[in-house]
Amino acid sequence: MINFFEPLIDLKKIEDRDYKISEVADLLQISPRALRYWQENNLISPHGSMHTNERIYKLEDIKRAQHIKELQGLFGFSLSEIKQILQIEDKILDFKKSYLKDSNNKLLKNQLGQSALKEITSLIDLIDQKINRINHYRNDLNNKVHLIEDFLKND
Repeated sequence: MINFFEPLIDLKKIEDRDYKISEVADLLQISPRALRYWQENNLISPHGSMHTNERIYKLEDIKRAQHIKELQGLFGFSLSEIKQILQIEDKILDFKKSYLKDSNNKLLKNQLGQSALKEITSLIDLIDQKINRINHYRNDLNNKVHLIEDFLKND
């Protein structure tokens, strides 16, 4: 079971080495099954071992897994929303890498900048949709509170 209320680990304190699935699960306080499920849904791609079929996780894989846990647990995104978010974040990272390869190309800079703006705006839209749904739910709960308070006053 995933414990979403555990504080996030400080990944700066994590040694840069290969980790087994059980070690990553312990670090992030999630089940190995959650990691496998995220892999099955193409949210994370751990590195394989050359000698066994065991999943090997690098520091970058652990960072991504922690990010998935955070998106799912703290922010309440569904797996399909998380997949969309990760794809956008990966695109933005690709834009950055492309720019760093040819930072003197003004046309490329403009194209990459426009593309990055579009992707970031779509992320903001996704977050705004989530906030609106949460606010709608909160308003419904507040209405129920008022109804119950009125009910109790009429006694």
